[in-house]
Amino acid sequence: MNKNSYEWRRMIYKRDAIRAQRDLYNRPLTNAQYAVYYAPAWEEWQEFRLSLKGMSIDEKLDTLRTAWGVFSHTLDDEELYIERIRFVNYLGALLRGGFEEARPMYNKLKEGGL
Repeated sequence: MNKNSYEWRRMIYKRDAIRAQRDLYNRPLTNAQYAVYYAPAWEEWQEFRLSLKGMSIDEKLDTLRTAWGVFSHTLDDEELYIERIRFVNYLGALLRGGFEEARPMYNKLKEGGL
């Protein structure tokens, strides 16, 4: 991932804006904000998320399903909890964008598994 790319700079800007808002208004981070922008391996998540750009919805869901299968067998419980938040957040964004194909996977992850 090119850390000078527009997408990367935009993500850093958003992360800094969330930090500033938290500091200014003394607001705690949401679980999703923490998982996406602050938790360990947040840069790797952003790179993975950006790698999904340009894929069809079916390709995205297949890639997410494959990644979840790997994570569920290799990460400890705390790391897996963070990844679940990231995946649910990403799938929720797809749903808000009108991609109903993501609903079954979203519902299964919200319930705690896949």
